[in-house]
Amino acid sequence: MSDFYSILDRWVDNDEKSKVLTQLCVYKAGKGHFGRIESKDLIDKPLDYWRLFGSQTPELQGLAVKVFSQATSASACESNWSTYEYIFSKRRNLLSTQRL
Repeated sequence: MSDFYSILDRWVDNDEKSKVLTQLCVYKAGKGHFGRIESKDLIDKPLDYWRLFGSQTPELQGLAVKVFSQATSASACESNWSTYEYIFSKRRNLLSTQRL
């Protein structure tokens, strides 16, 4: 839940935070549209789920759509590992100042 609060601090204005937290209680309790049987069918498609069933909680819906619209990528991780591999490769470690 601490990750949620860090996202909340980063992406939501101070005056909307209390609304989002109140609406989070509605979501967690399964009230309104969140309690509908049809909502369970889209639980594996979070962006569609929030667009269809989040209308009663507009601030929370906006935050959820922002979060689930983010592209996921491993390119930053791959770049870090590539740099690490270059620095700590066996071939590079075998080089001495005389061999350069």
